[in-house]
Amino acid sequence: MYPLFSELIFAMSDNGVKLLKRLEGLRLQPYPDGTGYAIGYGHFIESGEEWMMNGITADQAESIFENDLQYYEQVVSDAFYNSAGDAYGAGLTQEQFEALVCFAFDVGPDGFDNSKLVQLIQAGSDARTVHDFWLTSFVTSAGLPDAGLVSRRKIEADYAFPNLPAAKKGTSWAWLLILGVGGYLYTKS
Repeated sequence: MYPLFSELIFAMSDNGVKLLKRLEGLRLQPYPDGTGYAIGYGHFIESGEEWMMNGITADQAESIFENDLQYYEQVVSDAFYNSAGDAYGAGLTQEQFEALVCFAFDVGPDGFDNSKLVQLIQAGSDARTVHDFWLTSFVTSAGLPDAGLVSRRKIEADYAFPNLPAAKKGTSWAWLLILGVGGYLYTKS
């Protein structure tokens, strides 16, 4: 399991929890997810949790979610704050923290820690650069653009930067990717 070092600086607000639950959705039966199966609110079924393959109750899903949520709050805190609670770089807003927990919840701790998105934030990149890169982070499934992931990343990025003005005119790479997903879906239907 991922080592956790820092003090928890932030915790998810009620709005953040509602967003994460909406993004993950609740499934009481296991479903394929990457290299294994997930259940509940996006919980990846680990070795030793095979009992979940028979399904879980809503109460069990809530309990599992609470444990996962605490874990991912800590993962995000560890990436941006040292053990004394000092920020690496400028620190995060509550919204950025919550959006990053949603992102980490989706891509897992290793994907999160090794992501270019985290590196950009840690390096102090400007909000527009981070927002626009966020739109393109982990948006493929089986090597193809996934419209659901593109939509999720837009929701996360917009939540993280609620007061960011609209991008200047011109086509960003993110919009080319989104248009590419639409074109791919159009040609496949």
